[in-house]
Amino acid sequence: MDKEILVQFGERACRHAENLTLPKELRGIFFCAASYREGIATQVFVAISFVLLMATAIIGNSVVMWIIYKHKVMHYGFNYFLFNMAFADLLIALFNVGTSWTYNLYYDWWYGDLCTLTSFFGIAPTTVSVCSMMALSWDRCQAVVNPLQKRPLSRKRSVTAILVIWVLSTVTALPFAISASVSD
Repeated sequence: MDKEILVQFGERACRHAENLTLPKELRGIFFCAASYREGIATQVFVAISFVLLMATAIIGNSVVMWIIYKHKVMHYGFNYFLFNMAFADLLIALFNVGTSWTYNLYYDWWYGDLCTLTSFFGIAPTTVSVCSMMALSWDRCQAVVNPLQKRPLSRKRSVTAILVIWVLSTVTALPFAISASVSD
């Protein structure tokens, strides 16, 4: 289809949708921005929900990390990955959830130059969690397929894999963080 026809279709769809308009900055992209603010009840509900989400994530992940760190019996390869995923989730809760909530509710960026930090901590820890789950899945698969062989993820190999995962995740997230900027 011709791009002009798609633009016209998108504008018509937004014009006929209740309380929605197509932003001029998004030429040709099908996104209708809300032309009204959410009610006070919705804002309070969303604020309470996100504060509870952040508090649960911070407390829960901190407890998991503390248990694994404090108890020597928990110091083996599999739990290192659990610690790593809890740490990554904690970083997302601390540096990304609050800013994402306010931006998505109010369509306004209140945090100035923190967009670089928020962008980085939205991508890197997510990538760390996904890669850690992949490594754990591979380890579990090896345990099922070859039950009598030595565990592939020893303590040393787990720490090495976690370091490699963080390096790759950082390299993946840096271009987005560097290119993030606030414009009026």
